[in-house]
Amino acid sequence: MRSPDAPVLKRASVNCTLAIAHGLFNATDLATYLKQRIKYNGKLHNYDDAIEVKVDGHDVILFLSEAFSTRYIRYLTKKFICKIELKDIVRPVSVDFSKAR
Repeated sequence: MRSPDAPVLKRASVNCTLAIAHGLFNATDLATYLKQRIKYNGKLHNYDDAIEVKVDGHDVILFLSEAFSTRYIRYLTKKFICKIELKDIVRPVSVDFSKAR
């Protein structure tokens, strides 16, 4: 049983299986982009222990200790796709509340 003082971890993930299978980009590239660009409380690199970004195979997993918008993660994923000039080929799709492809 969880103690009442322990933070509740939300989990959000971005599945990059199709993009990796076609050789378009790596999950580590997306993870480093997210680490560099995530704003927390209006500032870059201000998320010390609130957000953790990990790569698990073809998935980029974000562990969120506080309420955080999953739309913002999708927005940053779209920005990454535009940055590497794959806007016409790849499109992020929300599968579930906490998952995107």
